[in-house]
Amino acid sequence: MPIATPTCPAWFQVVEIEVSSRCNRRCTYCPQAQDWFRKPEHLIERPIFESIIAQLAELGFSGRLSFHMYNEPLLHPQLEELVAYARHRLPTAWFVLYTNGDLLDDRRHAALLEAGIDHFLVTRHSGRSLAERPFQRVRWAGDFMLSNRGGLVGTPVSWNLPCFGPSEMLMIHHDGTVVLCHEDAAGQRPMGRVDSQSLREIWQSEEFVRLRALLEAGDRQGAGHQCAVCDNRLHPLPDTAI
Repeated sequence: MPIATPTCPAWFQVVEIEVSSRCNRRCTYCPQAQDWFRKPEHLIERPIFESIIAQLAELGFSGRLSFHMYNEPLLHPQLEELVAYARHRLPTAWFVLYTNGDLLDDRRHAALLEAGIDHFLVTRHSGRSLAERPFQRVRWAGDFMLSNRGGLVGTPVSWNLPCFGPSEMLMIHHDGTVVLCHEDAAGQRPMGRVDSQSLREIWQSEEFVRLRALLEAGDRQGAGHQCAVCDNRLHPLPDTAI
C-alpha cells in the first residue's frame, strides 16, 4: 500500500520530467546562468522516458505532467513524439508545457496541441512581444515567485516554513534521477534512479518519507542544508502544487 504523510495524499499530483538538459537562455535568476551549471546537451533516453510513463499509467496518474525542470523543452527535436506517447498512455493526465517561447511558432504550437498538450505556459523574460494563442498563457518573470533555487542563486535564508512541494511533486532529471524537489537543479538530493528502482520504491523509500514529514512540519533545518537555506514559499500549504 502507498505510504501517505499526515496531510498529503499517498501519491504525487505533479510530475515534471527533464526531457533535455539545455536551455537557450541565461537568465540571471536561473542556475543555467551559472558557469558551473552549464553542460553539454543530454536528451532523456527513450527507454527511461517510456518506463516512467508506463509506471505512471500503472498508478493511474491523472495529475499534471510537464516536460521541463531547468531546461527549455522545445530544444528536444522529438518532443512531439514524447508527448504523443505519453498522451496515449495517460489519457486523463493534464499536460502543461512550460517554455520561454523563443522556439514556439504557430506550426509547432499546432503540432504539440495535436500530440496532446492541454495548455502552454509561456514565460516572458524580455520585452519582446509574444503571441497569445488559444490554450496559451503568457507570464512575465515577475508574475511568479523567483526563488533562490535552494540557495544556488541569490541569498541563502534561514527559516522554518512548512513546504509541501516534495509531498506533491515528483521531479525527474534527464538521466532518470529522482530528486527531492523542483529547486534541486544540481541534483544534490537524489532520492533514487528509475533505471534501477521503480517510482513506487523511490516515492515510498524511508528517506523520502522522512524528508517529506520534516518539511511538512516546517523543519527545514532537519531536512538538510539545501532546504535550510531555500526561500521557496510556493508550497506552504498542502494542495498548492502548480
